[in-house]
Amino acid sequence: MYSRILVPTDGSATATQGLSEAITLARDLKSTLVLLYVVNEYPLMMEMAAAINYADHGDTFAS
Repeated sequence: MYSRILVPTDGSATATQGLSEAITLARDLKSTLVLLYVVNEYPLMMEMAAAINYADHGDTFAS
């Protein structure tokens, strides 16, 4: 039915369980697995952007 199965993962327990299911399915269907590892490159920038309200700091950030 499926010749290729895309399996995205981020290393979490949920993704690992999904990979296990995909392996079983691919074995039964004689399919090829295509793995995609997802990486969040900017976690610190996203957290800081949500924590700082520049309007509250007035001219502190002005050059």
